[in-house]
Amino acid sequence: MTQREEFYGLQVPLERDRVLVPRSCIQDVLVWQAPVPMVGAPVWYLGTVAVGRQSVPVISLELMTGQPRPPLSARTRIALFRCLGSRIKGGLLGVVAQGFPQLLRLTEDGVRLDAERHRSDDGPVLAALKVAEGRAWVPDFEYIEQMIADETSVSP
Repeated sequence: MTQREEFYGLQVPLERDRVLVPRSCIQDVLVWQAPVPMVGAPVWYLGTVAVGRQSVPVISLELMTGQPRPPLSARTRIALFRCLGSRIKGGLLGVVAQGFPQLLRLTEDGVRLDAERHRSDDGPVLAALKVAEGRAWVPDFEYIEQMIADETSVSP
């Protein structure tokens, strides 16, 4: 009998979808606070929130993927992701979530590509997956970080 590969990830709830990321990607989860908006920013860029002495950009993945703006609720949070590159000053990025991320243990036979879900080759989603608990998106954080750097004045 061979040992199965296991992956521990975090499932971040959105309004209608979920995002699946390695657990090392998320640094913290904040109670919702309204971001300070930036004039002329794209609709998906909600503004910045203060984390310590740092201004952290906050985005909506729903708006970035063309979905409607999710309503705010008592469950709404800001998940703080560690940036992969150096395009965003401070190395953190906030993503609006509809609840706390949940730890998920996956095995290689429990994760499959979801061919039924459309995703653009040029966008913030790397892959659509079917997992034991349903479906999830894998975000392309390099793309997202570049969009923030290109379209806003958040980057250095």
